[in-house]
Amino acid sequence: MSKFDSGVKGYVYGTVTLRVGFPIDWHDVPHISCTQCRFYSGAGRRCQLNKELIAFPERYTGDYCPLEIEKSEEEK
Repeated sequence: MSKFDSGVKGYVYGTVTLRVGFPIDWHDVPHISCTQCRFYSGAGRRCQLNKELIAFPERYTGDYCPLEIEKSEEEK
């Protein structure tokens, strides 16, 4: 393991693309909320992607949710 006794000069970044499915009920209503996301931790009420504390995870996505919600075919 490297030691950084003299500090860190910079960083090399990696990027990841994730796809998360949110359920649509039989009335065609999408349920997009943190509690429906596989990256939500109910124990700490936090997003595991950005570690944000979520105020109303059962109703909304967090203010800093990194997901960009795709439009359905009907919305396009």
